[in-house]
Amino acid sequence: MSIYRRKMKGGRRSAFYTYEFAVNGKLYKGSTGKTKKRDAELFERDRYDEAVSGVTPAAIKPITFSAFADEYMKLHGDTKKSAYFYHFAVRILQRGFGDRLLTSINPLDCATFMAERRKDVSTSTANASLAILKHMFWKAEEWGYLAEGANPARKLKREKVRNVRDRYLRVEEGINEMADLMTACDEWLKPIYLTALCTGARRSEVLGLTVADVHFDTSKIMFLGRKNNNSTSHDMGQMLAGVLRSLPRNLPTASLFLRDGKRVTKGTLRSGFESAVKKAGLVWPCACLERNGGKADRLCGKCHGSGRDTFTFHGLRHTWATHIADGGVVSPKRLQYLGGWEDPMIMDRYTKLMPERPRISAATYAEAQDVLFTQAMQPVLSQSYHSTANHYQEDRS
Repeated sequence: MSIYRRKMKGGRRSAFYTYEFAVNGKLYKGSTGKTKKRDAELFERDRYDEAVSGVTPAAIKPITFSAFADEYMKLHGDTKKSAYFYHFAVRILQRGFGDRLLTSINPLDCATFMAERRKDVSTSTANASLAILKHMFWKAEEWGYLAEGANPARKLKREKVRNVRDRYLRVEEGINEMADLMTACDEWLKPIYLTALCTGARRSEVLGLTVADVHFDTSKIMFLGRKNNNSTSHDMGQMLAGVLRSLPRNLPTASLFLRDGKRVTKGTLRSGFESAVKKAGLVWPCACLERNGGKADRLCGKCHGSGRDTFTFHGLRHTWATHIADGGVVSPKRLQYLGGWEDPMIMDRYTKLMPERPRISAATYAEAQDVLFTQAMQPVLSQSYHSTANHYQEDRS
């Protein structure tokens, strides 16, 4: 008998131990579903005893796909912060598989569903449906609705996405988009913009900050309860600390960012940021126009049929990760922690940018943050900056 961690694509090893043994010339192998070695050994011993004695595991419980989807949402989807995404994705799957028995769904059915799905939506959206479908079948195995290893979608693979929507702010010779956007922001928006730019936090995470989350004595800012239910601590550079220190002091539980004395909402932030983006000239023709002979693609995930590719607030997260990775100032593991990513595969686009040796000589992440972002903002902070947007807008298109 033996247990081991299976090697995955990319050189990583699976988090779960796999068992393998032979009884009377018959090979038994599969996943233990356990991440701890001792638990995996106990699981393997139980499977071995069952094989020797001829006792089979408990019978598979019959259930329709639709009923299982409801149970999946109750036990898993509704417990996540992104429950709305799970509801949307699972509803699509329910429409595709309906009231068929879970055990009657085979690999061909899954492949047929995905082929039809890819005709109607973008590649990234279809990949999201496949990820949820696979996870549902894995949970069905764990909860006794499918035999172990019977996941019919396990061999389906995600298609490669050509990510033309990931824009980031450039700072090059004659071009300073970071400063352009900072200049275009209203006064109430500038602290929010700098916080997102220097930390890579998502919009909801920035707006969720309270006065108590910023610790000036240790120069740290805390993000509690992020998208993946984790929490991270970020070092603040001198620029970010100085900007946040100048904000009005309120009760510790009060929102950190205010506009006219009121908490900044998602709607307020969206309209204010879109206005600043237009002033900065960060709007250009969408790539779908070139692909469709000058006509906008109504299924385009970036422009949604408008034909205009506009820099978004989420683009600040890409800007932060791109510049931090390109500078080589943190390890991939540290970047994953700071970004709050649960799956390291999401970071592939950034780890490819990391040099063998750091391009920025900084002793700490806070110092590197000042080198990367404060220098770009220095013209704005000195109040002697003139926007360069008009000089390179044609280049961006």
